[in-house]
Amino acid sequence: MQMQPSAPVPPALLGPLPVTTQQLGAMWGQLPTEQSVQLQTSILNCQELMQRLSASMNVHPVEIIGMEGIAAGRVLPGNDPCFLHGKLAPPRLDVLVRCGDPAVGQRVAELCMRALV
Repeated sequence: MQMQPSAPVPPALLGPLPVTTQQLGAMWGQLPTEQSVQLQTSILNCQELMQRLSASMNVHPVEIIGMEGIAAGRVLPGNDPCFLHGKLAPPRLDVLVRCGDPAVGQRVAELCMRALV
């Protein structure tokens, strides 16, 4: 039996969900689960935040407003929406995760804590 690497790459949890800001806003309140993450980050601006979210979390950047960014993903293998809202005040980053399933919300929050430091 072979030993697994200490940090295996997890299977993709999210896929990009291309939506507009208006579509995201309409769906945001319908999602019952909200997870909040506060962390210290090396990210200095929202462009970098959105690039990191897109690359590491596999979500679609929707909009940047000042020092806040929103991104949309779908929970694989289905199409259930999962939204991320980041508020950046370097070196602090607050991320809100909104989705339908508490277990998914917790997992996405954990992934954010690793990907966005």
